[in-house]
Amino acid sequence: MLRIEIGYLRWGILLAILPVLLTACGLEVASSSEQVSSLTVLYRANLARTGVYNTKGVPDFHGILWKFQAGGAIRSSPAIAGDVIYFGSDDRNFYAVDIGTGKQIWAFPTTAQQGETEFGAINIAPTITDRQVYFVGADDVLRSVDTRTGQERWTQAAHGNTSSSPAIVNDTLYIGGSEGFFAFATANGQEKWSFQVEDGMAVTAPALSAGTVYFGSSGSYSYALDAVTGKEKWRFHTSLPVYTTPAVAGGLVYFASWSGNKAGEGYLYAVDAQSGQLKWRFVTHSPGILSPALGDGVVYLGCAQTGTGFGTFVDNSLYAVDSASGQEEWRFDTEKDIATAPTIADGLIYFGSGDGYFYVVDTSFGQLKWKLRIPGRITTDPVIADGVIYFGTSDGYLYALH
Repeated sequence: MLRIEIGYLRWGILLAILPVLLTACGLEVASSSEQVSSLTVLYRANLARTGVYNTKGVPDFHGILWKFQAGGAIRSSPAIAGDVIYFGSDDRNFYAVDIGTGKQIWAFPTTAQQGETEFGAINIAPTITDRQVYFVGADDVLRSVDTRTGQERWTQAAHGNTSSSPAIVNDTLYIGGSEGFFAFATANGQEKWSFQVEDGMAVTAPALSAGTVYFGSSGSYSYALDAVTGKEKWRFHTSLPVYTTPAVAGGLVYFASWSGNKAGEGYLYAVDAQSGQLKWRFVTHSPGILSPALGDGVVYLGCAQTGTGFGTFVDNSLYAVDSASGQEEWRFDTEKDIATAPTIADGLIYFGSGDGYFYVVDTSFGQLKWKLRIPGRITTDPVIADGVIYFGTSDGYLYALH
């Protein structure tokens, strides 16, 4: 059963943080020389991976526009181009669905290399540009597929397992995997350059800004490479693997890692985008920090429930952290862990929680606008477009809320 609840303004919180907000300075995405088509659609909304969608938000809940059911869980954050939404599923199919009706347009099947379900899932967010959608299939193959027909254009081995959503700028596609980090030509999939990652694999979606590509590795490093040559500019060492997609804004790169201590703390780092020097570090109560969202001088982040050798750790809070100082501005608590990375649109934050609710919270004060009970765990980051919210769930549904 679906249930909606409306929040109310918490005057005590508002009055407590109003002086901070009045003196806070804004945060703007770092300028860059990259040429990105206006039709390019990327995971986390843009090349800098800020999670900010420049579109009409959903301040009030009006209903479920439609639900589409796939044959398995949907863990691939969707991408929208025109009137079509694209995503993968654990059923090994990649789908194109009409955003107005929720009806399937086409499905592209992939074949797993092994019989187990985990090798069949398409759980990486696609990237779209120039009427082509790029995604990694169940067979660890990078594909370029025509968005209109679902016909394959070219394929390229992803060089081992990958969990990296591609980034595209100019005529180059960037993606990481178990065998390193790679740049491919979008026209034909030919390799332009590769970078060997030290002690691990490139595990995050890359962010790009000002001619530099940033990504995290399972070998406890965050890297910055020259986007044209693939030459290393700097690397930042953390205690343990960097699994969150980096976000770039205001001359800083934000990413997270586990502390490795018995307390199960997670660390959100802010480092200088040019030098890789640490600016500040913010501590959470769980190592499972999800990819941050950046907007108006604030970093927003939450933590998934995470098990380590020291036990299982849960942090039920969505945090708002000052981007310049790393000081907490406010937090919003749910009943369980935060299930998705937050996204921002129209002054609101959108995210799912392990307590079974989808939340919409005001960016300024952490005020609850509304929440909706969703059957099944929410398993993708929300995507916002023209007053509609889209996300996938563990029971195989793609939701459209308005």
